Amino acid sequence: MGLKNEDGTVCYVIGVLKSIRKALNKTDGDMIHVIIQAKESGES
Repeated sequence: MGLKNEDGTVCYVIGVLKSIRKALNKTDGDMIHVIIQAKESGES
């Protein structure tokens, strides 16, 4: 899900499993930095 900022940029919102938030010591509403990388062709 994406939210458009006033400057036109988009902030994407993704769900993070509770187990992952716990491992990162984060709670609902905290920010984390996520890098999403496209899969190279040929990878499975």
